[in-house]
Amino acid sequence: MGSFAGRFGGILYPYVNYLSKTDSGHWGRRLPLLIFGALSIAGGFLALPLPETRHRPLATSIDDVEHYDEFCRRHLQQQQQQQQRHKSAAAAQHTHTDAVELL
Repeated sequence: MGSFAGRFGGILYPYVNYLSKTDSGHWGRRLPLLIFGALSIAGGFLALPLPETRHRPLATSIDDVEHYDEFCRRHLQQQQQQQQRHKSAAAAQHTHTDAVELL
């Protein structure tokens, strides 16, 4: 969708830019700047309701998108399990190192 919007904007640019060359009076030269500025601001406001993804996993399938909260919980549980395995492996290695030092 973003690629489409970029290409569409590239196609429309020469026509909007041509508006500055028409005899439109005082606003004629500023019209392309106003149009593209207004579209940029509108795009920014349209992006506000999108969900925040910082520190959250990105979905890789349509099913993950449809059940995003469940997907995030599952991903968080997997991360916690990996951290617990890592801690237990580090503790086991530390215990093994202590036993070797006693010998």
